[in-house]
Amino acid sequence: METIIKLKSAELNARLLSKIKKYAGNDRGMEIQIKISRSARKTSLTTKETKGQTKHRIDSAIDDLEKGKNVVSFSGDEFETLTDLLFKKAS
Repeated sequence: METIIKLKSAELNARLLSKIKKYAGNDRGMEIQIKISRSARKTSLTTKETKGQTKHRIDSAIDDLEKGKNVVSFSGDEFETLTDLLFKKAS
């Protein structure tokens, strides 16, 4: 099962994160992925790219992952600490 939640940064709060955590429950196999992107007028979704450009972009992303470049990862505890800090800052 996969669920995608899209929201504006102003809508991100501790209540939402608590709901996500409750949804995941105690399932240790559950993976939560968070993607942060800017809402731009021209993005890769609105501009056309050639098949060659698409292949190059994907190959570069795979290469970056394999090299550990441009990758951010953190534990569940670190995520919880970060969200607590962000919530306090927004309050």
